[in-house]
Amino acid sequence: MTNIVRMGEISTSIASYMHENGLSEEKVHQYFKTLIDKEWQYLNKGQVMGSTLSKSVIQVAIDLGRTARYTYQCGDGIGRQDGITKRRMKLWLVDPVEVNEAS
Repeated sequence: MTNIVRMGEISTSIASYMHENGLSEEKVHQYFKTLIDKEWQYLNKGQVMGSTLSKSVIQVAIDLGRTARYTYQCGDGIGRQDGITKRRMKLWLVDPVEVNEAS
């Protein structure tokens, strides 16, 4: 099934999955949350129990997962019209907080 996006509309993974599977938004959010929780368990298990992947590869995957969760924790972080994600990313990447170590 193809998604048709009209001028001015933003296609999101939630909307696409709802349309393709005939599910409610609540059901799709729960499904995605379940997938995310399972993947976090998998990554954490790989970090603790050992894996055929190097520790640095596992750490990169975990860091990317944290970044994605941060971006999308309150909905579609990229498509938001209020600019909060852009401000967060700017604070995080461009204007990081300086931390002074205690003597």
